[in-house]
Amino acid sequence: MKNLFLRLPITNYTLMPCVCLARLLLLSILFSGAAIAGYSNSFTFAQICDPQLGFGESYRHDIETFKQTVEKINGLKPDFVAICGDLVNSPDDKSYSDFKKINSGFIVPSYLISGNHDVGNTPTEKSLNYYRKQIGKDYYSFKHKGLTFIVLNSQLWKSPVKGETEKQNLWLENTLNAAKKQMSPVVVFQHYPLFLENPDETNQYYNIPLKIRKKLLRLFDNNNVVAVLGGHVHKKLVNKYKNIKFVNGETTCRNFDGRPLGFRVWKCSFLKSDNEKKVETELSNKFIPIDTEKIDDNLAGRDLFNDSWVATDALGRKLPGYEQCGAAKSNMFVGIFYWTWHHTNHLGPFDVTKIIAEAEKTGKLPKWGPWYSGHHWSEPELGYYINQDPYVNRKHASMLVDAGVDVIFFDTSNPPFTFRDEYMALCKTYEKIRNEGGKTPQIAFLTPFGDPSAVVNELATNFYGKGLYKDLWFVWEGKPLILANPTYFKNNPAISNFFTFRWCLASYFKKPWTSNQWSWLNAYPQHVFYNSKGEAEQMSVGVAQNAMNNDLACMSCKKGAMGRSWHNNKKDTRKNAVNYGLNFQEQWDRALKINPKFIFITGWNEWIAGRFDKFYKYTAENDSYYTNGIFVDQYNQEYSRDVEPMKGGHTDNYYYQLIANIRKYKGVRPPQKSSPPKSILIDGKFNEWKNVQPEFRDTLGDTAHRDFRGYGKTHYTNKTGRNDIITSKVTYDDSNIYFYVRTREKLTPHTDKNWMLLFIDNDQNKKTGWEGYDFIINGKVINDGTTTVMETKHGWNWKKTGEICYNYSADKLEMKIPRNIIGMTNNNIKLDFHWADNIQKKNDVTEFAVSGDSAPNRRFNYRFESL
Repeated sequence: MKNLFLRLPITNYTLMPCVCLARLLLLSILFSGAAIAGYSNSFTFAQICDPQLGFGESYRHDIETFKQTVEKINGLKPDFVAICGDLVNSPDDKSYSDFKKINSGFIVPSYLISGNHDVGNTPTEKSLNYYRKQIGKDYYSFKHKGLTFIVLNSQLWKSPVKGETEKQNLWLENTLNAAKKQMSPVVVFQHYPLFLENPDETNQYYNIPLKIRKKLLRLFDNNNVVAVLGGHVHKKLVNKYKNIKFVNGETTCRNFDGRPLGFRVWKCSFLKSDNEKKVETELSNKFIPIDTEKIDDNLAGRDLFNDSWVATDALGRKLPGYEQCGAAKSNMFVGIFYWTWHHTNHLGPFDVTKIIAEAEKTGKLPKWGPWYSGHHWSEPELGYYINQDPYVNRKHASMLVDAGVDVIFFDTSNPPFTFRDEYMALCKTYEKIRNEGGKTPQIAFLTPFGDPSAVVNELATNFYGKGLYKDLWFVWEGKPLILANPTYFKNNPAISNFFTFRWCLASYFKKPWTSNQWSWLNAYPQHVFYNSKGEAEQMSVGVAQNAMNNDLACMSCKKGAMGRSWHNNKKDTRKNAVNYGLNFQEQWDRALKINPKFIFITGWNEWIAGRFDKFYKYTAENDSYYTNGIFVDQYNQEYSRDVEPMKGGHTDNYYYQLIANIRKYKGVRPPQKSSPPKSILIDGKFNEWKNVQPEFRDTLGDTAHRDFRGYGKTHYTNKTGRNDIITSKVTYDDSNIYFYVRTREKLTPHTDKNWMLLFIDNDQNKKTGWEGYDFIINGKVINDGTTTVMETKHGWNWKKTGEICYNYSADKLEMKIPRNIIGMTNNNIKLDFHWADNIQKKNDVTEFAVSGDSAPNRRFNYRFESL
């Protein structure tokens, strides 16, 4: 158009203070209609990107952020709302129902745009029809106060669908022609950006293919398109092509660039020019953040950013981070074998390690428990627990989530037992954790290797069929995953159509002979299991195997088995080799090389093995270390296969080895960036902390008390949980470093024993200080405003080096530490820190795992680095 020109806006449009107005587009058009006086005919609309329920910190979190977005937009009262695609993460009846329920809360019209998660990365007739049935049209237009708004399905260009793409193309040309004849400026809504940096850039996941991109750019340029607004990239993306502005905005679920969650509000203003027939149209926008602290107050499933936590295990091995593992990868999954057979009817506990130690003292045969009864190979860190203990279920959930485990597989491979009471108790605890705002793994079942009919029918009827704990089900290819031989259900469509089946092979040695088979445990080198598409879908990684010379063995066989120290086809006989996970690592190395979609770990918490007199071709009398009992799957520290930490021995070495390898497999997110330096007044008001970043988070609810029976007559009580630490922050100026911590409830008095201890590692060296920590704050609290800084050069030998001021009120605490006291005088600050409240024993790092609360969990640390 001849009258198209750029003009600097004169408006000072603000919806919130301290946010700059982004001026995107100004144009002059011939405008037919009534005269416009000043800004009287201006209007606003909101742009929301990727609510994507289920993609953010948790499904509940995304529900809450979307609800808050609706409330905030209703308060601003724009003329309408456009939601630029990815309405949900996994489209199904429930997620769409939840989305529509919240979306119906808008008091203004809401226009919906389809995204790749809504219609599929590769749309089909089925996926398009499902979207249209649930949501409505995927391309359409509407007019508003002289502008034409066009909604497009960009997925039809990203991955064309024969017939459908051509229909949209023709419709788009006709709609643009009509708008051009009416001299109506056009704003386009679509999910995908046409390009990221350059209109001529090569094809990649986040842009539209170059061939169609060039056609669209010409089409838009020739037909008065003034803006193209979208989502998809999960970050702020602003581009320009000739006079067209492209804005893909921040999301309401999860951003990849560290920007706050939120949405954009656009203002369209009409101004008369000197020529009464011309009206200048001014489009401008600003970002409106969501109050995520309010979401956190509602405990809506926070992301702990636990892949950014650092740790050094007892062997001095450091967890790899972003530099070693690379960026986080999508669609990579880890499951772990989880035993629920620790039930209330067990006798004991009969601890093989302790029984053998006593036998060696006396020179007599071990005093085992009764024949066929379960014997622990050693004592778990949490004691000889049973699976109905909610304290244990909470601890396990937290540990597995921190490790990056996606799903636990319940062992129901011994028919007719499913251990229903035990897995139902766990599901109940998991549901409670999620309702409180925490996270848990998903669940699935490994059924009998032979005929699984009885077990699968039981699960289908009394668990899945009743829709119990549906949010916990692990879904694979759109259906609940079950490990079972599908050939037994060919004539039972109700079951065969309900589940995604993967046939789990019992053998440690046999190769798969057809697609869609999986393994639970293999001898090295493990086989690769392929899906029906020919993709490397699954491999197993085991801690140890009751196998030898391509045949089954017993863990208590004198001839040996492939224990924890087995690698390079032999047992490593070096002292303490058992602590290093050599077998485990050899299997991980192979799996990482193949890089399948799913890795199955054996295992987490088997712990027990029955006492038998014979198994397979072995007898206790001829083949076992001791003639009065043979143990097949577990025996002692060397010949066992649990990752869960043990009391003593290798403690949590295998747990941190698991985390290290999951990080290598999945990648990690880059470290969160710190905000600029800031001085904090230690006045107990805490207002200055609001915009300090990053926010270091800890597990919610991990101060729950324990009062539950264990094996036999054992009973466990733990009431040390006191202050539930949920959030920490750090900032600094030239002279001081400032720390902030927040708890879930009101802080207990500072006179409490071992109250809110802060451990600081200023050199990231485990060999200095105590467990690497060089300083402790609050080791001795002087009064309600003054506390101490203590230092140690080696071991638990703390000596006072200074006094500092602190303040606390309600659920928050802040303190100021002079930089010189803790050796942080360099311009660049790099320190690791750890909060601990109410530990019971000194000089025992396992206290971080079992007493009071620690933030972050166990021997993890937060790492703060200055800009």
